Amino acid sequence: MTLQQIFEENAAYVWRVLRRLGVRDADVEDVCQEVFLVVHRKLDTFDGSSALRTWLYGICLRLASEYRRRPHRRREEVAGAVPEQIMAAPQDETLDRRRALDRLDAALDQLDDDKRAVFVLYEIEQLPMAEI
Repeated sequence: MTLQQIFEENAAYVWRVLRRLGVRDADVEDVCQEVFLVVHRKLDTFDGSSALRTWLYGICLRLASEYRRRPHRRREEVAGAVPEQIMAAPQDETLDRRRALDRLDAALDQLDDDKRAVFVLYEIEQLPMAEI
């Protein structure tokens, strides 16, 4: 599998995982790029003994942990929906979705890294427990 194929099939997954692991909307694109830089450097070490998404999740987890330890300057944040979703959804629906995501983010922030990882993989990404 090529890097381009991996990116095309998994970019949205990586974006979702990074958001659920606490990467702010304003920074998720940069961290997503970091994930695929690691994939590019380490692709030859992926042996296929686990699912590709499990391997990607491990990379996301490490980079999100590093991200949360970095000092951040406060940036102005736009609504947390993906830009295509902003245009497609009625304003009330977008606001409700944003509030729900904010509540989920707040709950996830209360978990340590290991519990957060298991919750995100099992409940949100719906990976089987055997792959976690």
